[in-house]
Order: sequence, then structure tokens, then C-alpha cells
Amino acid sequence: MAHSYMSANGMFQNVGRVYVDKPLPSMPYAQAGIRFETDGSVSLISYFTRVAYIAGDVLHVNGLYSMTTRKHISAFIRAYAPSICFADVRDAVRDNVAINIRTGERIPE
Repeated sequence: MAHSYMSANGMFQNVGRVYVDKPLPSMPYAQAGIRFETDGSVSLISYFTRVAYIAGDVLHVNGLYSMTTRKHISAFIRAYAPSICFADVRDAVRDNVAINIRTGERIPE
């Protein structure tokens, strides 16, 4: 099945089999990358799944998936939400909440 993504700038990079705006900074050869959405949010695409995104100051994580995807999530938060640690993300997924990356506030999804 072909997957196509519309990016904010209309340009894509092929990271493995994943088309994104740019690779993860600390994992440039991973099957994951960053996509800048037209609404201003920043998404983590792992393989062909939008795993997490930051809209405004709020981090939303859709799930933890595999161990490899968890590494992608860790790299994403290191680059785009350095005040948040993976344990915060794990707890947010468990509790079905989003996290304000500036204040740490947990927001019901």
C-alpha cells in the first residue's frame, strides 16, 4: 500500500521507507523522522505511523508500540521537548493524557 504525506513545505526526505521532512536528529538512519504539519504541529512518524506530535506546547503520544518505536519517541522528546523524560511519556500513555511541555501539566485527552 502506498503512503503519501502532505508536509508544510511540500518537500519530503526518504528515511529508509519513511517519507518525512527531516530525520530524527540523533537517529538519522532510523525508520522514523519528523514531519512539519500545515497546522504548525510537529509530528514523529515511526515507520508509517504518526506516533506522537506537539501542537502548541502540548505533547500527544498515541502509543508506545515496539521497543524500536520507544527509542524513536525518546529521540523525538530529546529534540523537541527536552523538559519531558520517557517516564513522563510512558505514564501519559497509560493514563490517556497529554503533557504540556513547558509546565509538565497533564491534560486529559
